[in-house]
Amino acid sequence: MFNRERESKKRAPRVLSVPPANVQSVRRNISGLFAELGLNMPVSPGKCHQLLVEHAERVYEHRLKVKPDPPDKAAYAVQRLGKASEWQRFFGKSRSASDTFADTICTLAKIRYVPAEFFDAAQTLVKPKAIDNGYPSPQLGSHYVEPILAVDFPERRTFTSLASVLTETGSAVTVLLGPPGSGKTTLLGEFAHESERRRVAGEHRQIAFYVSLASYRLTPVGTLPTPEQWLNDAWSARNGGEPTLLDIIRDHRALLLIDGVNEIPPLTQLDYMDGMRMWREFITRHMREGNRTVFACRTRDYDALLFRSNEIKVTQARILPMEQTQISTFVERHVGDQSYRSALQEKLHTSELRSIFRSPLHLKMLIDTPALLKTFPTLRAQLFAGFVRFLLQRERATNRLLLSDSILTEADWRRINNEELLADLPVALPDEGYLIPMLSQLAFAMHSSAKGSKGTEVRIRREDALLCVQKEFGIERPVALDLLDVAISISILKEDEKLHELMFDHPLLQAFFAGHYLASHPDARLVHVEWQSTRCKPDLNALLDRLGPRDRLSLLSASGWEEVSRFSSALAPHPDKLIRGLATHNLPLAALCMSEPGVVVSDRLVSEIREKLMLRIEDVRTDLRAKLVAGWALGRIGDLRSVDLLDVRCPRMSSPIAAGTYSIGSQMPRERPLHTVLIEPFRISVFPVTNSQFALFIEAGGYLDDQWWEGPAAKAWLAGRPFEYAVRPSTVVPFTGQLPGATVRLGGTRQDWLQLREKLFALSIEEIQDIVTKGEISSERAKDWLEIRDWSQSNFDQWIEGEYPSVEIHREPAFLFDDLFNNPAQPVVGLSWFEARAYCKWLSESTERKFRLPLEIEYEAAARGKDGRQYPYEGDFDRLRSNVSETHLRGTSPVGIFANATPEGVFDLCGNVWEWTSTIYRNHPYSAMDDRESLYSDEPRVLKGGAWTVRSLGSRGAARYEAKPSCRKWNIGFRVVETVEP
Repeated sequence: MFNRERESKKRAPRVLSVPPANVQSVRRNISGLFAELGLNMPVSPGKCHQLLVEHAERVYEHRLKVKPDPPDKAAYAVQRLGKASEWQRFFGKSRSASDTFADTICTLAKIRYVPAEFFDAAQTLVKPKAIDNGYPSPQLGSHYVEPILAVDFPERRTFTSLASVLTETGSAVTVLLGPPGSGKTTLLGEFAHESERRRVAGEHRQIAFYVSLASYRLTPVGTLPTPEQWLNDAWSARNGGEPTLLDIIRDHRALLLIDGVNEIPPLTQLDYMDGMRMWREFITRHMREGNRTVFACRTRDYDALLFRSNEIKVTQARILPMEQTQISTFVERHVGDQSYRSALQEKLHTSELRSIFRSPLHLKMLIDTPALLKTFPTLRAQLFAGFVRFLLQRERATNRLLLSDSILTEADWRRINNEELLADLPVALPDEGYLIPMLSQLAFAMHSSAKGSKGTEVRIRREDALLCVQKEFGIERPVALDLLDVAISISILKEDEKLHELMFDHPLLQAFFAGHYLASHPDARLVHVEWQSTRCKPDLNALLDRLGPRDRLSLLSASGWEEVSRFSSALAPHPDKLIRGLATHNLPLAALCMSEPGVVVSDRLVSEIREKLMLRIEDVRTDLRAKLVAGWALGRIGDLRSVDLLDVRCPRMSSPIAAGTYSIGSQMPRERPLHTVLIEPFRISVFPVTNSQFALFIEAGGYLDDQWWEGPAAKAWLAGRPFEYAVRPSTVVPFTGQLPGATVRLGGTRQDWLQLREKLFALSIEEIQDIVTKGEISSERAKDWLEIRDWSQSNFDQWIEGEYPSVEIHREPAFLFDDLFNNPAQPVVGLSWFEARAYCKWLSESTERKFRLPLEIEYEAAARGKDGRQYPYEGDFDRLRSNVSETHLRGTSPVGIFANATPEGVFDLCGNVWEWTSTIYRNHPYSAMDDRESLYSDEPRVLKGGAWTVRSLGSRGAARYEAKPSCRKWNIGFRVVETVEP
């Protein structure tokens, strides 16, 4: 505060304004000036800024009184400030001081204390200096193809850059998720380079710094460093001590890019939990007011409790697999030779190969290995083996060590160059010399060192590696040194010369070589995981209680040998024996290994593992998380639960739903009144239609044959032509009651969302809270509304166009290539009412049976029964019996996982996905006489069943929703019914 007594006695003080972002970094330099101004050292930088500006204003007002006709305010400020050189001497010549000088002049210019010319000169004088952003590799520039990122909440949005994710979400913490080889590290590095370029150019002030948690380890005294200490040390090692990274964090200018959450070196459970506690405290304490952190982690290793989103806003951004256009662009930018580029493009357009090369790592390996064009790889192990052979051939002419028989023998070289052998055995590696066995043994040893610990060992001390090689192969130290030097020179290993540590060039290379070792030295005990609920930790209900509103449930801890086992099954001479052993300890992993392309096992083994997986799903002792894993694995080898065994094209149908009178509706706003209807007998499919079932329609040319598409609206949709929708105003029923000043229908249409957002701009937070208090919407939905309202117009336009495209031709479901939704056992989602009806017509013609979409009242009758149940199962809501928001899966589950079957044996009538019905959305009471069962109207249709995105209230049997027939959202699927003939 001001010292009033001193102020009255002293001369007019110096005019100064210091922005709050820089006060902390120059406290020592300006403390003397504060004393001169009569100010105590303020605690808050913001308050300091306010006081200084007020003081400058007082100086000007005092000047007015002394001299009624003073000079121009700006000229007076220049006179009081003096020359720029004097200011620079006052602040000193350190980087932070120069930044302070520039920002001071900027602030003074904004409040018109200095003219613009002075500001421009100051900017030139103190241009930001470049820093070392921590990322070791050079920028790829025009060669880089940025991935597509998906943010799933509150509504699914896709982004073409990490920068746009940070800008649009505004989250203090972003978690970047992706499978191995998806390009997480490259994305962080490219972003670090680009952010630094823009900072130096004066476009922003944030300082990006990249660091990997692979180097976050115990100190010599056996404790973990605090994140502040560890980050500051990493910064100082590259940029010196002025300013420190902690200064930058206190100045609210830090953008931390933290890679390898899954690569923390081995820690005990206690150390790991202690480390995660410190990181949670760090982000809660520092990630505010402009500081940002991006963590990168493998999808399967991410633990939502690491960054609890109820403490601070956390956004999860998934790297999506490369689309065909991205693959083509990648090849164009990385391949200079026209003929090679054309040959690659032709091969990569083959659909069965697309799944392998949707990973940037795999695609780059293919591009770098021209020899693979002759024996084009159809499985990952073949790709990696071919890449290793290429690296050896490339270095032979220049590396004399490769001519040594102890490294590779003459027989090894003949094997590398034998095209006939490689055509028959494309995964062959030259393993008579010591090199390949050494790499395999070393990879296995590094992987084994993480057993029983949290984290994945990806590094080994060079000396430990030498001792390991000498011991395992009984060779002299010079030979061991040569082996490691060769592995480094051919880019399979790389060395951290400061820490004297070795690591594989990519974790997947380590997994490949460890898999090569395990193929000839199988040990199924390594992959053991628990599956019974009494043995699974942490307890499921306790875990769900701790999750924040938007957190995704973490599955059971994996063994850590999943990638290694998948490689070993493709490399093993007798995969049946290896996989049968795996099944004893890890049944889902055994199924995934046998589903690897190119792995051939007996039909008997497939049937045996399939049967065991189905039994595990039905076993009441199985933990829900283990059921989910079993369901995904079952989908990979063929889930027969959902099909008619007499004709696999037909869905498995329930026992007949009896004819009679059923209660429909409730006293809820969209469902009233409660009334009865008379229903004829019918059968309904036991599960929603799955991805594998809908794939038969695609393979049969369903999108290319318009005979399955009935009505002008359906044919227009198929052709990608706009269709004029005529919605009757009388059918508009509010989803959330009456908003102040408007009735808003959230029926899944473009106009609905445009109308909602427009009205939300006019509402205060108090008015929205009043709607929550009335129970018409949940607090979570209110938060989602506010977030959608606060999106920039460009981002909202992008989202609305993506969700409700005006004109677009579709030839597959919208999320067919999204790994969150495309398991064969998951319900097909992202398809319109027209697509669901076309499937029914095709299925009916193909099987000579009469399938169709259910009527709304049929669906509700099947879910509630004649006794009018609230849910398909007896009793109150149970979050472990359906996939809804409270279950925190944050995506669809394989069908039939939850214990929610009706007495007729129908599953998933609550949660998982909303399901299309044939019925036009109209107010209850239901009447077929009001034309609501017209099949050729384009009006909104009723959705039933709830979904993984809704809370329990929306999954009741009476709950109903609506969507335009063209809507293709990520939570909408369907099932079929069949009329029971008298």
